[in-house]
Amino acid sequence: MNRQTIAKLLFVVWGGLFIASFVMFAITPAKDFGLTAGYNRVEVFFRWQIAAGVVGIIVWLMGKNFSAGTFWRWMCRIPIIAAALLLIGLIALIAGLSFSKPEPIQNLQQNPQPVTEPIKTAPVTAEPAPVE
Repeated sequence: MNRQTIAKLLFVVWGGLFIASFVMFAITPAKDFGLTAGYNRVEVFFRWQIAAGVVGIIVWLMGKNFSAGTFWRWMCRIPIIAAALLLIGLIALIAGLSFSKPEPIQNLQQNPQPVTEPIKTAPVTAEPAPVE
C-alpha cells in the first residue's frame, strides 16, 4: 500500500469523523438542567471535531505526495478548508449573538393566576389568652 492510497483512506476516515460530529450532536440527549443543559451535546461535537482535525492534518500533510495540481492533491486540502470555515462560522455566530440585543420578554398571560389553588386555612382570631 503506497502513501497515496493511505492518504485516500484517511480522507474517507476524516469525512466519516466530520459527518459523525454533526450526527452525534443531533442524537445526543441533553442531560443536565439549567445553565449546563445541553453542554454534553457541544462537548460530544467538539470531541468528534478534534478527532477529525487530527486526521485532517495528517491528510493535508500526506497530500504533498500527490503531483501538483492533481485532483487528490486538492482533495487533501478540504479538511483544512472545512475546519477553517467551521471556525469562522463559530466565531461569526458567537460575535453575532454577543452584539445582538434580544427583544424584551412580554407577559403572555393576560391575567396571571397562581399555578395551584391557595391553601384554605381557618381564619385567625385575635382573642386574648385567659388570665388565671
